[in-house]
Amino acid sequence: MTTTSADSANSVHRLSSNDSQKAELLSDQDVRYIVERKLRGNNFNIVNSSMVSVDNTNGYLGQYYNIRVTVKLDDSSTKMLNFFAKTLPPTESPQYAFILRYDTFNKEIFIYTDVIRRMGVGKGFKWLAECYLCKRDSVIVLENAKLEGYVIHDKLVPFDESHCLWTIKALSNFHSRSLILEEKLRRTGRTILDLYGHLMEEVLFTKDELSRKIASASVDAIFVLIDLVDELNDREKETLKKRVNSWASVFPNLLKPSSKYRNVICHRDLWANNIMFKHDSNGSPLGCYLIDFQMVRYCPPAMDVVFSLYLITDRATRNRLFDSLLKVYHETLKQALVEEGLDVEECLSWLSFRDSCYEARNIAMFFTLMNLQLMLMPTEAAEDFMGSPDDFERVLYGDKRSDLIRSQYEKVEPYRNRIKENIIEVFEILSDRPSSI
Repeated sequence: MTTTSADSANSVHRLSSNDSQKAELLSDQDVRYIVERKLRGNNFNIVNSSMVSVDNTNGYLGQYYNIRVTVKLDDSSTKMLNFFAKTLPPTESPQYAFILRYDTFNKEIFIYTDVIRRMGVGKGFKWLAECYLCKRDSVIVLENAKLEGYVIHDKLVPFDESHCLWTIKALSNFHSRSLILEEKLRRTGRTILDLYGHLMEEVLFTKDELSRKIASASVDAIFVLIDLVDELNDREKETLKKRVNSWASVFPNLLKPSSKYRNVICHRDLWANNIMFKHDSNGSPLGCYLIDFQMVRYCPPAMDVVFSLYLITDRATRNRLFDSLLKVYHETLKQALVEEGLDVEECLSWLSFRDSCYEARNIAMFFTLMNLQLMLMPTEAAEDFMGSPDDFERVLYGDKRSDLIRSQYEKVEPYRNRIKENIIEVFEILSDRPSSI
């Protein structure tokens, strides 16, 4: 842990990685700027500040830290302020190479510093954490949502109805800001793609060599998992493997913007670890944040809504709530647009939205099949492979994923139940002919 004091004119916050690399992250001027934004004023003096690594598994595409700043206010009282910082992963890691290749860290910075500021957040409940400072290729400083009472839902426990409702409402509020911005842009003959097309490129499912390796490792693991599902006979397993190959070969094309339905800025990575909830004393949610905007795309809102429901719910809950959650989404969207003088039926009609969501179910089902195997990886196993650059690379791109997935499937019942359910649903419902929306 490094501590600095505002009394030292040249002091900086430094982060030491495992190879002793020193990365200058936050100067005293940066810390002061963060505090000014938090307090909405400059009548304070910084007594001291520190930056401490979060002692749990860091994200797949970053390292996390808590920042603490003690300030003396103009009435001579002192106050402790807390922030959350997200930095690049270690330079020797495969994650760093991935971020460097697709510039996902700077993509998220641009979302916070330009896109969201231009869109605004609306008048409804707060759906994202406050961003205080971003430095390109370096650090993102946010509100410490955890200390404000927000927590991440256990990824191995499917969301119940109340958590689904808050997720869908937060997502609708996010999408509404995209629609409102584009309606304004249209008056000047522009679109969101004109402004932000460079940010909306697909990251994970592309046709380059790195993406092919990731997809190949995913498909190999799916084949291993299919063989472990006792509910399918040998003929059914071979049929399903052929179907998986058929979808995998064209999947990048299915994720492109739609020429049929209205497109918006989509999060496109909305699984349990990227949603935070605040709860009351009874455990019921009363707030929801969407976090981690490194995978944003421009596509139909149905892609976000349905992808998310497949990633966070079990099949029974999803089928029971699907139609009602679509209604909640659209009603929330209607309210947000009315506040800006817009008609939801002109921007995104109910019938168009509903139809697009039903058409998106097959794509969401396959997206889940490709991703849930790593997303739901139990924490201990994730920490093991993420702690070694060689293991991480072999799990993400190479020959070690299938063995790891098999091991977790056999040992961890909640993991096995979700994965098996997804595979059986794909067998029973997924079309043999891939189609976009």
